[in-house]
Amino acid sequence: MRTVILGLLLALVAATVVVGDATEVEVDAGAVAISAVLGAGVLLLAGAASSLARERRR
Repeated sequence: MRTVILGLLLALVAATVVVGDATEVEVDAGAVAISAVLGAGVLLLAGAASSLARERRR
């Protein structure tokens, strides 16, 4: 799960750079960083909850 989150974060950073360079759109890096960290946190919490549920079924 951590590898997936790291990959998503790197893809988000790459997409931000490409959009900023390829277009005239200004992308606020702070907003992108906060969104990425919040999204990663939600994914980690979801992974932990599903792991606990699997352990309880055993």
